[in-house]
Amino acid sequence: MKLSTQLPDDKAAELAQNHWFESLKHLTTLDAGAILLLVGLLERMFPSPEWKVLTGITLVLLVVSIVCSVMLMWWQGLGGPEDLGKLNKQGFLAYLVLTIGAFWSFLAAIVMFVIFSLKNLY
Repeated sequence: MKLSTQLPDDKAAELAQNHWFESLKHLTTLDAGAILLLVGLLERMFPSPEWKVLTGITLVLLVVSIVCSVMLMWWQGLGGPEDLGKLNKQGFLAYLVLTIGAFWSFLAAIVMFVIFSLKNLY
């Protein structure tokens, strides 16, 4: 007897949605933690920082990432999209913008803070 490791399509879709939701929760947690660390440690680590505007940009990007992640979780909590192919053009575009906003703004915020740190440490 051969065992199948393949899940039925509805179970696979449900599992994929759960993983997507969990990754959005983790991203939101990372964003919030980064904001707390940035605000809490900034004055202690850099008493007279240069390029302060980068910290403002970092905070804005982290907030954008949180907002996009929460909106995606809210959208998924309302039951959609189960299949991106079933979305109309505007829905797909909105989903794409939110996804890009969530992940790329987080990465951009980390890059901005690294640049700020390197400038002020050396």
